[in-house]
Amino acid sequence: MRGYSTSLGGAFIIRKMMEERGKKPEQTTVAIQGMGNAGSNMAKILNDWKFKVIALSDSTGGIYNKDGIDIDAAIKHKEATKRVSGLKGADDITNDQLLALDVDILIPSALNCAIGPHNIDRIKAKTIVEIANGPICELSEEEMMKRKITIVPDVLANAGGVIGSYFEWRNNKEMIEEDEDSLVEELKRIMLDSYEEVKGTAKEHDVSLRDGAYILAAKRILEAEKRREHI
Repeated sequence: MRGYSTSLGGAFIIRKMMEERGKKPEQTTVAIQGMGNAGSNMAKILNDWKFKVIALSDSTGGIYNKDGIDIDAAIKHKEATKRVSGLKGADDITNDQLLALDVDILIPSALNCAIGPHNIDRIKAKTIVEIANGPICELSEEEMMKRKITIVPDVLANAGGVIGSYFEWRNNKEMIEEDEDSLVEELKRIMLDSYEEVKGTAKEHDVSLRDGAYILAAKRILEAEKRREHI
């Protein structure tokens, strides 16, 4: 499952957030920047869960269909032509246009600082889920918080990849082969527990989810150091 664990972990959080808002998958619009391993797997997963993925892009450009993109067709087209643009049944758009779409969920899964001073004023998404590392420049995040845009930080959103690597390490260390379905359930539990802890910490300190994650991490490090002192 290591190949898709990054995307699946983030997808579990997306689904939970939409459940909390009372929004059904088929009512939830999604735009995904990046069609590498993380972006393409995220598109597959959300599409299987009936979310409405209306825009996709790669380094050469993007595609848009307000009624939802045929994800299987888009992936096959990408494999055949090395680009997503030109897909039948979708309009070609630029990466800048994709990032500026008015969607429920925007998923930057490709570039560092994809969102920054150059385009912050055009961002309309209600929630941004960072599957790439550092896709939002720091100053831009402060501005988006003022505009009540929810940001699920990379340290939480893409943690499924690290968890998947841990599962792989554990299997090798213990020389076992765990059932993939059970690993998916364990990944789900870890991701959702982490989401609830980060959300609770952020609410307690009246900070962003990113700062909530940092506070929680700092507390855990300090607690671990204290335990080491008593060994």
